[in-house]
Amino acid sequence: MSRIIQLIRDYKRVIIYAIVGGVNTGVDFGVFHLLYLFTPISAAFSQAVSYTAGVACSFVLNRNVTFRDGNHPGLAQEAGRFVVVNLISLGVSVLGIHLLVLAGLHTTVAKVLITVLTAGINYFGYKIFVFRVKGR
Repeated sequence: MSRIIQLIRDYKRVIIYAIVGGVNTGVDFGVFHLLYLFTPISAAFSQAVSYTAGVACSFVLNRNVTFRDGNHPGLAQEAGRFVVVNLISLGVSVLGIHLLVLAGLHTTVAKVLITVLTAGINYFGYKIFVFRVKGR
């Protein structure tokens, strides 16, 4: 049992990041379905709004929970850096899915692999570049 506790202590930030990611995904899906099912808004526009809500939620929660001990230079600067990391991640995900599917992987498998990769890119991008956290 003490080994499990030690692992949780060692990877606390990663665990919190994963939980925050689940919340962000829930916000994205929830907003999408509320808009699409209960308004005359199209699926594409609902997706744009819900994705934006998920990213905004991600910024707020990661800034104030996951990386709260970071060197916060200011809201505008962090928000700009956050957008840069997410644009890089978006580019990697689009190119990665395209290449993996082209190589013969099933689309769902490609999506899962790319999601894991981009979650890692975002985690380290947020930690090092956006919120500038030292140590673990």
